[in-house]
Amino acid sequence: IEARIADVGRVVPDFAGPLALSGTAREAGADWRVTLDAEGPGGLTASASGRLAADGSDADLDLSGQGPLGRANPFIVPRSVAGMARYDLRLRGAPGLSALSGMVTTTGARVAMPTLNTSLAGLETRASLAWGRADISASAAV
Repeated sequence: IEARIADVGRVVPDFAGPLALSGTAREAGADWRVTLDAEGPGGLTASASGRLAADGSDADLDLSGQGPLGRANPFIVPRSVAGMARYDLRLRGAPGLSALSGMVTTTGARVAMPTLNTSLAGLETRASLAWGRADISASAAV
């Protein structure tokens, strides 16, 4: 599998730059074995590897990558966020939140909240996901 979009901004406004996807998907009995990697604007990366049932009813996938937190800014105006979120996740079983486990983290992120005259710097967050639950810890300088 090879795909490239010269400017993903034509599909996702305010997210200009190329998006590339490469990998393999091989039929293995009633399953698919997949290995996919993507790279996009702003340091976006994503990888997925493992097994997926052909009917989508079951998965055994490892998912990892990172993405720019600023992608949320159009949805949180007048607030803004900067930095990267990194994830290392596993999807085991019937796809859904209860089958998802792993970590989502930020290091050194920034949040600006002008209507509250407040900002957070050096934001460190860690979300541990398991069994449909998220345990979140965070620290920052105000």
